Amino acid sequence: FIGEVVVNIDLEYDRAAADYCGSCRACIESCPTQALTEYQLDARRCLSYLTIEYWDKPIPEEFSGRMENWIFGCDICQDVCPWNRFARETDEPAYFPAAENIQPSLQELSKMTEQDFAQRFQGSPVSRAKYKNFVRNVQTILKKDGNG
Repeated sequence: FIGEVVVNIDLEYDRAAADYCGSCRACIESCPTQALTEYQLDARRCLSYLTIEYWDKPIPEEFSGRMENWIFGCDICQDVCPWNRFARETDEPAYFPAAENIQPSLQELSKMTEQDFAQRFQGSPVSRAKYKNFVRNVQTILKKDGNG
């Protein structure tokens, strides 16, 4: 998990964080919305922000065609990072996705009612997007594919 602490004081650190990226640009080159530059992220362009935190507005047209099938978040930068090859999958059952949420049909998701959404994603991070925005994300992708 990535976390952040925001404070209004200068903090001293023991040593500078090591730069393991070197000349690697895999995440920058793979980001479908060009949200990444060297050591910076423009959240306004990030699919995770747009699909989870960008509430009650349409996905901006310049990004809607770049969503691929990302309806909640995006992990492309994490998927391509060479350092993540050292990561191990968790064996903690609380982090396992429900079977019906592994590669669900976009058509099926587009037909969900608000009650269906609440039941299906209760206790899941997906509920953070809220029903209206989740459906917006699904419809944006279906429209791009000519199915919406």
